[in-house]
Amino acid sequence: MRRARNGACVGLALLFLCALPVRSDQVGVPERRIAEIGRGTAIVFTPDLAAPGNRLFYESLGFLYIEECEWERVVAALESHEVKHPHQPIEAVILETHGTNGHGLKLQNSKDPEAPRSYISIGALAERLDRLAIDRAYVSACNAGRLFRPRIFRALDPKPGDPLFLPPTLGIINASEEFDPARSRVEIFRRGSSHLETLLHGFIRELGSETRRRIQTPDETTFAVSTMLIPLLTEDPKLELTSNGWVEARSRHDFSAAEGEALFQTLVAWLEERAREQGSDDPADHRSR
Repeated sequence: MRRARNGACVGLALLFLCALPVRSDQVGVPERRIAEIGRGTAIVFTPDLAAPGNRLFYESLGFLYIEECEWERVVAALESHEVKHPHQPIEAVILETHGTNGHGLKLQNSKDPEAPRSYISIGALAERLDRLAIDRAYVSACNAGRLFRPRIFRALDPKPGDPLFLPPTLGIINASEEFDPARSRVEIFRRGSSHLETLLHGFIRELGSETRRRIQTPDETTFAVSTMLIPLLTEDPKLELTSNGWVEARSRHDFSAAEGEALFQTLVAWLEERAREQGSDDPADHRSR
C-alpha cells in the first residue's frame, strides 16, 4: 500500500502550466521532454513534508525546487533566479505547504513549537509575486479555500486559537497597506471546494524503465508528490480549480488509500509515456544505436 501523509495541516504546493492560458475547468502542459516538464515553474515545499530525494526528483523534471521554512527566503530564491536567468523566467509557482486549517500558508521544519516556522497571507503572496515575472500560483494546501476569506486575505490573525497555528518563530508576512488586490496581475488558484490534501511517497525504482533512464536519479531515491500535482500534470478533467471567492466551512474530505495508489500509478504511466515520446527525438539515442 502506498505510504501517505495527510491531515488538516498537510499542504501541498501546486503546478506549473508554463505559458499556457489557464481556465478553472482545464489545466494543461504542452508536450515536452522529461527534463523540461517543469520548465518555467517553481515548486515550493515546506521542509517537514519533503522527502529526502525531492530536490533530485523535481530538478530532474526541470522544476526550480525550493525547500524553505522562511517565506522571505522563498521570495529571495525566486528573485535570485530572475536575476541569474533572465531568459528562463519563472511564470508559475506551486505551493506544497501547510494550510493550517485555513489560517495561513505555513512553512516549518517540524511540529516542535520552537522549530523554524513562518506564515504568509494570500494577499501578501500576491503582492510579492507581483514584483516578479510570476503571474500564477497554485495552492495545494488543506482547506485552501479558507485562506481566501476576506478577513485574513491581507493580514493573518496572529492568534486564531487553532492548535495547528504554532508560534511564528520566523515571522508572519502580511500585505502592505498600499497593496490593491484589484490591480494585481497574479492569479492564485486552488481547488474549487475545500479538501484535505495528501502526499504520496514513492521510490524512483517504481517509475517506468524509460523514465528512470531519462531522469538519471538513483533508484532508491524517495520523493513526495501531492494528490493535486498529479491531476494538474495529467490534465485530469475532474480537477476543478478556481481563483475566485472563498470557503468558510472546513472539510474533512480526503482521498482513500486506493485512490492515492491509483493516482500514483497514473503519474507513473504519464511520465513513462512522455519519456517514450521523447524516444527517437533525442540525438543521444541515435548515437547509441
